[in-house]
Amino acid sequence: MAIEFAKSTGLRPELGHICLYFGRPWITIDGWYYRFRRKYPEGQLITRPLNYNERMDQQVEDKTHAWRAEVYDKAGGNLLSVGYGYAKEGEAPLARKSAVEPVWPWKLAEKRAEEDALRKAVPLEIEDVG
Repeated sequence: MAIEFAKSTGLRPELGHICLYFGRPWITIDGWYYRFRRKYPEGQLITRPLNYNERMDQQVEDKTHAWRAEVYDKAGGNLLSVGYGYAKEGEAPLARKSAVEPVWPWKLAEKRAEEDALRKAVPLEIEDVG
């Protein structure tokens, strides 16, 4: 099922673009990067932690890492999407053998922001899903 889903969306399962998550095909962050690079070869992804004012505006709690990711069609080009990612210190890991959680919660928040922004920049079209 995952292989058929990958083919229908133009992804490559042998490169780790798809995994099974609770029995359903799930696009990995590598898959979102791949889709983005295919559509925008000169595209740019910029990430940064939220500043104090942004944290206050979004009411981000202490000990929560919050990041913002911006996706552009090319360096200095048009802004395609913005994504946000959050992770609390001491948050229970989602997977048993995660390399990121909970040792580096700031990295987890950054990756969540990247995935959120990339999903918005290159969404799956209904025809892709089959």
